[in-house]
Amino acid sequence: MNLKAKIAAFCLFFLLFSQSASAAFDFGNIISDRDMQDSQSISVATIDRFLNSRNGILGKLVFDAVNGVGTISKKVSELIHAAGQANKINPKVLIVTLQKEQSLIEDPSPSQGQLDWAMGYAVCDDCSKSDPAIQKYKGFVNQINSAAARLRYYFDNPGQFRHQAGQTHTIDGVSVVMKNKATANLYNYTPHIHGNQNFSKFWNQWFVKNYPDGTLLQVDGQAGIWLIENGKRRPFLNKSAFLSNYDSDKVIKTTTTDLEKYSIGAPIKYSNYSLIKMPSGGIYLLIDNVKHPIASRDVFRNLGFNPEELIDGDEDDVKWYPKGSPITLEKAYPQGALLRDPETKGVWYVENGIKSPIWSKDIMMSRFSGRPVMQSSIEELELYEKGAPVKFRDGEIIATKDPESLNRSVYVVSNGQKRPIANREAFNALGYKWKNIIWTTDKVLDLHETGEMIDIIQ
Repeated sequence: MNLKAKIAAFCLFFLLFSQSASAAFDFGNIISDRDMQDSQSISVATIDRFLNSRNGILGKLVFDAVNGVGTISKKVSELIHAAGQANKINPKVLIVTLQKEQSLIEDPSPSQGQLDWAMGYAVCDDCSKSDPAIQKYKGFVNQINSAAARLRYYFDNPGQFRHQAGQTHTIDGVSVVMKNKATANLYNYTPHIHGNQNFSKFWNQWFVKNYPDGTLLQVDGQAGIWLIENGKRRPFLNKSAFLSNYDSDKVIKTTTTDLEKYSIGAPIKYSNYSLIKMPSGGIYLLIDNVKHPIASRDVFRNLGFNPEELIDGDEDDVKWYPKGSPITLEKAYPQGALLRDPETKGVWYVENGIKSPIWSKDIMMSRFSGRPVMQSSIEELELYEKGAPVKFRDGEIIATKDPESLNRSVYVVSNGQKRPIANREAFNALGYKWKNIIWTTDKVLDLHETGEMIDIIQ
């Protein structure tokens, strides 16, 4: 194998490995037919706001476009919207293609060449941009209109093109089943895996509802509730399993389409603090979806557990739960307890021998509502190892109530981080409720590292 072939093989291996790990890119189902043809999905004003919210220059540019009476100057948002309407192609598809082909959505200082071949239309891998045959497609306006018209033509005349829905093609060494017309169209437009992977990345980042971990979802009109975790949807198998962990007012209504883009994860079968008896005789205590083995029957009895609380289970029932530290007599409060410090009057959360400070009433009400606070002593508290401060649980919506704060963002907690929600439109589009915002302090917000911004353009 020559050096060029080795490099190509390595790149393909890296691509396949990264896709397998992230499970974010479906080679044969990049976008639905409905989504590609939804020309009414976005207004001119929303396109304009989106372009101006990115780092790119397109929101500031105007181009001369020909209409029925002559030439008129139009903003980029108007050009994109008009091309989408004229060809019954979703303007969002055109926006993503601008980024995929020339990075124009996020480039603050593009070259004239980037603008002239904005959609990469008519420029093949081996073509020269100076080829006289393609000069009629040169120019930003020509590129937008030609690309939108070509995507429409793919839909209306699929038999004229190589990639067609229902067929299997080998692309960059990958066997791809074209699951719909829209996906086949994208491969006809860009016959490479990497280019379509980039299309998928930007489409999902900007225009698909990607709910952060900790989100509770329910399809409107259906009974089932799902927890989004590690990019999957975990079903609650019974009401007690849900109510022992979560507040029904935090459930977000969604559509079947938005829910089913997540693969099904491990079911949540048991209530918090369930005692699961294995066929081997071992016992697990479930605490916040972590299974803790109880060290022995003596520990079980001495901690005051009742044998009538035991639920028969097997390894298939609990294999989905990560394994935590064993529960022993030396590790007090296996089910957790709130202890008040007699000197500072502060409250500690003690669980399995670890004491974690609670920095605010906001966190205590969110995490431990209804649980009693017990008086403790300095001597008792000194027995426990000190842990990290308690954070808000995943899925909570938080913001600062400090009047002098410069931080005006609203955040969703996910994997212990606070992820800022880009704007009011994104907040509403994702189905969050303003009444569920927990107002806290800058100090408490700073307990949570800042994660990736959550944005969606509707």
